[in-house]
Amino acid sequence: MSWGLAYLPLSFRLALRELRAGFRGFYIFLACLFLGVGTIASIGNLSGSLVAGLAQRGQEILGGDMDVRLVHRELGTAERSFLAAQGELSHVATMRVMVQNLETEQSLLVEAKAIDQAYPLAGTLELQESAGMAPLFEPRYAAFIEPGLLDQLGVALGDEIKLGEIKVKLVALIAREPDRLAGGFALGPRLMVSHATLLASGLNQPGAVISHHYRLKLVQRDAAQLDQLRTALDNNFPLAGWRLRDRRDASPAVRRTVERVGLFLTLVGLTALAIGGIGVGNAIAAYLSQKRKTLAIYKALGARQALVGRIYLNQILLLACIAIIAGLGFAILALQTAQPYLQAVLDIPLTIRPHLPSLGAATLFGLATAVGFTLGPLGLAAQLSPAALFRGAVEEAQPPMQAAYRVAILSCFLIIIALSFAISERADITLYFIIALAASYGLLRLTAWAISLLARRMGRGGGFGWRLAWRNMTRPGAVVQSVVLSVGLAVTLIATLAQIEGNFSSQLQRDFPDRAPSFFAIDIQPSQREDFVAFVTSQRDFRDYQMVPMLRGSVLALNGEAVENINPRPDIAWFLRGDRGLTYAALPPTDEEITSGTWWPADYTGPPLVSMDQRIAAGLGLALGDRIKVNVLGRALEAEITSFRQVDYGSGQIAFALIFSPAPLQAAPHTMLASIALAPEAEQEFSRMVTAKFSNITLVRVKDAIETVTQLLAQFANAIWLLSVVTILASVFVLAGALASSRQGRLKDAAILLALGARRTTILRVFVTEYAILSALAALIAGGLSTVASWAILTLTMRASFVLLPWHIFTSLAGAFLLTLLLSGAVIWFQLYRSPVQLLRSE
Repeated sequence: MSWGLAYLPLSFRLALRELRAGFRGFYIFLACLFLGVGTIASIGNLSGSLVAGLAQRGQEILGGDMDVRLVHRELGTAERSFLAAQGELSHVATMRVMVQNLETEQSLLVEAKAIDQAYPLAGTLELQESAGMAPLFEPRYAAFIEPGLLDQLGVALGDEIKLGEIKVKLVALIAREPDRLAGGFALGPRLMVSHATLLASGLNQPGAVISHHYRLKLVQRDAAQLDQLRTALDNNFPLAGWRLRDRRDASPAVRRTVERVGLFLTLVGLTALAIGGIGVGNAIAAYLSQKRKTLAIYKALGARQALVGRIYLNQILLLACIAIIAGLGFAILALQTAQPYLQAVLDIPLTIRPHLPSLGAATLFGLATAVGFTLGPLGLAAQLSPAALFRGAVEEAQPPMQAAYRVAILSCFLIIIALSFAISERADITLYFIIALAASYGLLRLTAWAISLLARRMGRGGGFGWRLAWRNMTRPGAVVQSVVLSVGLAVTLIATLAQIEGNFSSQLQRDFPDRAPSFFAIDIQPSQREDFVAFVTSQRDFRDYQMVPMLRGSVLALNGEAVENINPRPDIAWFLRGDRGLTYAALPPTDEEITSGTWWPADYTGPPLVSMDQRIAAGLGLALGDRIKVNVLGRALEAEITSFRQVDYGSGQIAFALIFSPAPLQAAPHTMLASIALAPEAEQEFSRMVTAKFSNITLVRVKDAIETVTQLLAQFANAIWLLSVVTILASVFVLAGALASSRQGRLKDAAILLALGARRTTILRVFVTEYAILSALAALIAGGLSTVASWAILTLTMRASFVLLPWHIFTSLAGAFLLTLLLSGAVIWFQLYRSPVQLLRSE
């Protein structure tokens, strides 16, 4: 294949002349490419806009230029003086607490936030029908609340509620809280008070889980000053135990969520693009089949193979540009139209603007897909002789494709793979995806080959319709491979998504609540332990409880190497970020298995020892005898790892990654954490009694937490299923392309059968039987592929349990089977609704 520039002007002229007749024959090509590019561009543009919005409004989201976070303790005098010297300083304290309706004694978990008069340093706290923030700092105890608290607690503005040991008046509703995203996952509505009110409530006790945020607004706010301040804080206060964030990454949790969801949706979009690529190939094969006489005339007049290839490649590139531009434009307009809805659902700053890297990647994806899937049928058709073309032998056996075409096709697919890695935040997941997609593609092609062999045997027996349906699969230009690939890939994706969602829903809605306790009780003071245990066990509907010490600390180093220099496995990177829950115990947990090593003696008082989650240890490359250093309340504690445990965080019971020997930690200020199991009908009364008797103890109702998580998963699932619709549409186009590519041969067969007296219903039954056999076999293979894929994603990537869900697989397979039958039946019946003479003339 010579791509000489001498042919360029003539090939363009001839390409444009052929396009004067319109886009007939290219509609499926345009639809597949438009759909794939539009999907990739939409996902990338949305993800890019979300990340850009977080970055542009970082100061407002964070509440300042820098946030210094401490748990359990406030800043010391020297630390506070150092920060105050850098600019404006504001102190915000957050904790989960219980409030109570004074009349009905109904209790509710809320996200309490204590602020000072400097709040907010950035953005504006918007209140509904309020004179401003002054009432919050008056001598009386007052609170601003989110509207949801009124309905959930059954109170109204102006009423008083119980907060700890005091009564607080509800004076205003919060319309908008500028730094709400910086607070992370919320289990209840916001209750905003002053520091004086929180102190008077008696909730601020030693060891209570209170996060103290010190927001700093700098005079000079360039990136260099932020970096210098971080360095100065680390150097001057190396054991402060705080977590530093600045406006450049105001909400890491939200950013990571956006990036992960964007990655997952992008992979779904790439699958749709791959299916659409098959449709592109089918559409081009059908188009070249219709143009075989034109190809023959070009060659008979002396056109070389390179010129013929260039003519049709130019057509395809011109049309691909039209489809790509339309897909990009649709992505931008659709997102801008949906911006108000997305803003309300995501609750993230969102301004949809063209995100050039995402649009550029989608463009390259589209071009590489169009060219890569086009060169195959084009290369085969361009090398046929004029005689073969006049005989209509585009689909007949032919010599191997020229090496230049093979190199060009391989280059296009390498570009697609490189782009997939470029737009991905997780190279490992992208690699697994590409391997899985390639393996699925190869297995489905092998299935198509096996079906063709099987058809030769099955076509020898049975009734007329049965034999003819199988014989159709062995004819030149048979649609076996196209149907098996399109149906197989689509069903694999949809069934995989169905099983993943089904496993999560099953675990959250059925299995987990059965095993989980009714409540988690936090902030239990050690002095309250005996009284609280006696109170809990005396309840008539009491079933079980567990209580352990609770501290928080952050990991400083592993075997002497600072965590900043460690590159952990992505699925356990969370362990090294921020602070973690810690505990100590003389005896090993009864519900956890020690997989290696030994536990310390019950009366052990020597140097610090620690037992660690074996999965986290494996991800960090740790072994027995290694050392881990943590920061607890500003004190560096280094311990030797003596055992590994099998920890199940999904069991619903209390679980810690790190359990220390008692001696180092039992004297430190801390609280107790308890899990309590009651009969469901006793939960509301128990919550009321705890709030009345132990005002500082906070109860987290497990069912409420599960419902919150379920709602988040439901929103994510809706986005996934929306993209599944895109994948189904791509599969429909592929099937339509497969039908079009074999249209001429089928019309001729139908005309002959009609002329011989066959009924249209008989012919329809033959063709539909063929597609039913193909789609059923492809769906069965896809069901196995989806099971393997969902198992791998859940167990290897997400580290979750997997349960086979046959009903989800069956519904996915049945849906694809029925859709294939309806589509093929409709198209074939439309073609048959003509006389034999009309059918032969169309040939």
